[in-house]
Amino acid sequence: MAVTPYRYANDSETGAVQTAIRDMAAGRIDFVAFTASPQVRRLHEVAEACGLADDFRQGFARTRIAAVGPVVAEAVEAAGGTVAVSPESTFHMKPLVNAIRRLLTDGAGAR
Repeated sequence: MAVTPYRYANDSETGAVQTAIRDMAAGRIDFVAFTASPQVRRLHEVAEACGLADDFRQGFARTRIAAVGPVVAEAVEAAGGTVAVSPESTFHMKPLVNAIRRLLTDGAGAR
């Protein structure tokens, strides 16, 4: 289980972003947490630029998504995703992690 908070894949890592898109579409990624709206836009832009738009839509539809707050949730929804969990208030990493933990352990905290 890989957890890489605040990691942003730059242009030199486009291949890794493409792999993540394909893995989401294939069901190999169960959960994605976004901490900033540029992360969502970057994923969507790579998909469009690399001919992976269908994989992106499929993967975004099947993968549970966490958003750190309402601005990020709006970006997720604009890209066609559905936010499964987000903190109710104080939109920072710790409340996000706690909301994800609650969702995964007892189903609470879901949006």
